[in-house]
Amino acid sequence: SDTTRLILLSASDGTEVKQLHHDPRCDIDDVFISDKDHTVEAVVVDYDKPEIVVLEESIRADIEALKKLGDGKINIVSRSHDEEKWMVSLMPDNSSPKFFLYSRSTKSAQLLFLARPELEKFTLVRMSSHKIPTSDGETLVGFLTL
Repeated sequence: SDTTRLILLSASDGTEVKQLHHDPRCDIDDVFISDKDHTVEAVVVDYDKPEIVVLEESIRADIEALKKLGDGKINIVSRSHDEEKWMVSLMPDNSSPKFFLYSRSTKSAQLLFLARPELEKFTLVRMSSHKIPTSDGETLVGFLTL
């Protein structure tokens, strides 16, 4: 394959134990790992838009709650030691990046700040993805802002 795979290797001999995730369309863009027990919880792939693929069911409801914050790439920037509070960024393509304090127990997020508040006075256009078939049978993904 010509795209990245996330695999678990044996610490004793380096052999592949298990494939955790692979998307044949694109590389893995990010990995969410628990600071507490080092479990791989989710991966982010970005074929035509960022998509979080949940691998650990214990965070599925949290990811669904975070998706309601708006469109854009979600990233878990930092976590409290007990993993109850997360600092989360949301990177939309048509407004300032936003940072939130997220509570796992209440599934709620409080806006902390905008990374570029000066953008809020402008109406920015969304990017749209377009899939273009190529002569070699592959698909080229392009992005337009019109």
